[in-house]
Amino acid sequence: MHEHIDAGAGDDAAGWDRPGRVSPVLIVLAVVTLLLIVFIAENGRKVRVRLIFPLVTMPVWVAMLICVGIGVVLDRLFLAWWHRRKTT
Repeated sequence: MHEHIDAGAGDDAAGWDRPGRVSPVLIVLAVVTLLLIVFIAENGRKVRVRLIFPLVTMPVWVAMLICVGIGVVLDRLFLAWWHRRKTT
């Protein structure tokens, strides 16, 4: 009647198929979300930032988010260039 699922396979490793148990992935996401909320609350004051030419006023967390976004884009561009260089 019931299909037996191997203990090391599927979503069991993440803890999804155990009733009453919270997934470790869910715990990590909750902690990261909580830390993000605390970070934004602590860095809400406005600062003056020079973006190439214009001088703008924005919250510290927005300025840091822009920096992280630029870093991610540069990382992706570098990796794409590196892989293209290795294949040709």
